[in-house]
Amino acid sequence: MSETRVYLKYTTEELRRQYDTRAGVPGINEMVAARPKMAASYRAEAPQVRLDLAYGPRDQETLDLFMPARVTEAPVHLFIHGGYWTMMDKTDFSFIAKPYVDAGALVAVVNYDLCPVVTLPKIVDEIRRCIVWLYQHIAEFGGDPNQIHISGHSAGGHLTGMMLATDWPAFDKTVPADVVKSAVPMSGIYDLEAMRHIPLQEKLVLDAKTARANSPMFLDVMSKVPSLVAVGGGESDEFHRQSLEYADHLKEGGAEVQYMDCPGLFHISMLTETVDAAHPFTQARLRLMGLL
Repeated sequence: MSETRVYLKYTTEELRRQYDTRAGVPGINEMVAARPKMAASYRAEAPQVRLDLAYGPRDQETLDLFMPARVTEAPVHLFIHGGYWTMMDKTDFSFIAKPYVDAGALVAVVNYDLCPVVTLPKIVDEIRRCIVWLYQHIAEFGGDPNQIHISGHSAGGHLTGMMLATDWPAFDKTVPADVVKSAVPMSGIYDLEAMRHIPLQEKLVLDAKTARANSPMFLDVMSKVPSLVAVGGGESDEFHRQSLEYADHLKEGGAEVQYMDCPGLFHISMLTETVDAAHPFTQARLRLMGLL
């Protein structure tokens, strides 16, 4: 008797393997260990740093700002970290800011509460509040509130997608509909139904309705902005499928979309191996912001 397919063509165990971002990746332990060291090193060398600025009332609603030595009306880049909505911290990802700061941008790396302390929809609203805060306050730090660009990796890719599906004036009447100027969702999960059938569900506790309502794949594209949807060439079939289908969804929604399948990169090395501004993926991200 064949095993039950719980999502598309996959059994529970097959689906778990598809979303295991570490299994079978060469050098994975070194990549994981390098990340916080790279982040601490950049915090020590960055030209200007402001840590733990509050964008909301909860303890985890903070962000770190990284800025060039001289900054006036600079474009702003918001990075949303991953960790399957259940782990990781902004302090593990400070190094993301380097190529943007070197090119003259101001970078915000955001923290948020994690499941199961809060629900996933609560996390979505926290990131929305972060963007509202940036629009209202970033000029105080030399940033241009009319040039806010966003990116996110893994769970952060999902959260990036949710920002593109946000009706901004309905969320906060002080914020314009076009508050987001470009987006780079990387290695994201855009259909959350898959998450309900792997062990992660114990922390996410998603029902079918909530999963659907928080899946960018099925939501109207409200911010029809230039977008770069990227995935590592070495990532699983599911990460490739989700990325390809989400890129198509953005195009159908009226956005200008570039899709990048980055050869030789895996889920984690999408970040750790692309800090060099000469990397094609990093150049594409900088070009999207008009920094190249």
